[in-house]
Amino acid sequence: MLKKEWIVFLVFWCFLTVSSVQAATPEDLVREGMAAEASGDYQMAIDFFKEAISLKPKYGEAHYRLGEVYAQSGMTQEAISELKEALRFKYEPLQVRLALGLAYYKGGMFEEAEREYNEILKQTPNNPLIYYSLGDVYLQKGAYDQATNAYRQALQLDPNFAKAHKGLGNLFHRQRMFNEAISEFKQAIELEPNLADTYSDLGSLYFEMGRYPESVASLERYVELRPKDAVGHFILAKAYDAQKETQKALTAIRKSVELNIRGGEAYGIYYFYAKLATDLKLCDEAMTAYERVLEIDPSDPNIWEKLGKVCTEKGISVTDTAKAHQACRKAVEAYCKAMEIDTTRTRDLLFKISLVYYTMGNYEKSIETFTKVIEINPSAAGAYINRALAYSARGTELSKSNKNTADEYYYKAIADFEKGLKIKPDYLQAWNWLGDHYDFMGTTEKAIKAYKEVINRAPESKEAQEATKKIQDIRKRKTKPPTPVW
Repeated sequence: MLKKEWIVFLVFWCFLTVSSVQAATPEDLVREGMAAEASGDYQMAIDFFKEAISLKPKYGEAHYRLGEVYAQSGMTQEAISELKEALRFKYEPLQVRLALGLAYYKGGMFEEAEREYNEILKQTPNNPLIYYSLGDVYLQKGAYDQATNAYRQALQLDPNFAKAHKGLGNLFHRQRMFNEAISEFKQAIELEPNLADTYSDLGSLYFEMGRYPESVASLERYVELRPKDAVGHFILAKAYDAQKETQKALTAIRKSVELNIRGGEAYGIYYFYAKLATDLKLCDEAMTAYERVLEIDPSDPNIWEKLGKVCTEKGISVTDTAKAHQACRKAVEAYCKAMEIDTTRTRDLLFKISLVYYTMGNYEKSIETFTKVIEINPSAAGAYINRALAYSARGTELSKSNKNTADEYYYKAIADFEKGLKIKPDYLQAWNWLGDHYDFMGTTEKAIKAYKEVINRAPESKEAQEATKKIQDIRKRKTKPPTPVW
């Protein structure tokens, strides 16, 4: 009897399970997708629409809705593909053609966009929205007369059509008729105060004119209306930065990045974020942002170099030795990648790598790499002087365990200082370093001579003041210093 009861229960449970699965019809999934889209969760909306299509492949509305969400997510090619499917399955042809035209427009395929809009005009010849859309296409093609005619035709059909005024504003902006553009944008706002794109366009115009407070005000209003537009927050960040409101710029660009940017704007957004974070000494954020830039386009040696620089700065700034060395290793990797892409800058990048090794305390590797720089350019004064510092630092490391070897490194340092100063005799601090090494090695007359070079070359400089004090110290003590003085 018990066994029979279990069988009845299992059959009932299976019935409930099957019923719940069957309840999720393609139409239900589309409704769920539309709700997710309205809430701004585009990925969830995409998942719902794709599931609906998997259940009903010829479901035109699902293809249309999916295409619209792809378009809003910046996934233009995917949007075009889905909208074509919607058109093939004869779902609301005029509505789909309008969306397809806009997708082509956003993808820079202006001929295709114009074709779709003209197809709509065959069915609805008095549609002001289509004339406005055609105006935008002509504007991007540089056909300004046709754009003007299209916008004017839209206004003739509907004198209160705010978008047509916005279109004229963009046309005048393109023609550098700034006052006329501002007038049209303001008319658009007066007619439709919540027309978000107008604030973005007006804010960009004010930015170009250097009217940053007005630019900020317009762009702030734009992101109020479109809080999930990553590009809007990016442009606002640039406007804040232009006004030297750095913290507000940082908040805005962080918001832009949080919105999971996609499409062609991602490169510019991450690059600006990296630059701003670098300026603010936020090394971790700058490193992450440059890495995202390089994920998009790994072929630019300048970005690799910038990543190397910020990694070096982190290596210098952190107190945790392990983290410092990790950052320095990343810096070396980035500089090597830049060198691999642009071999014409091998010498400069090797120099930077040498400095990174010096920062890490890997003086032998620093010496080795500076030597490569000198082999490429024997007149590189900076390489000799910095290699001298690396020899000196390595000598100090060895001084506790092997004095004779340490002295050899100090003499190599002296030789490099002399070579570097022969090429660049106006490097005042290097004369002081040379004097310090002569002094420590007991050659006080040569030390004094090196210090006097500084005094004679720039008597009012801080280096000369330092050299004067060093000479006084030598004459007071009459013996070499017990420890290195550099």
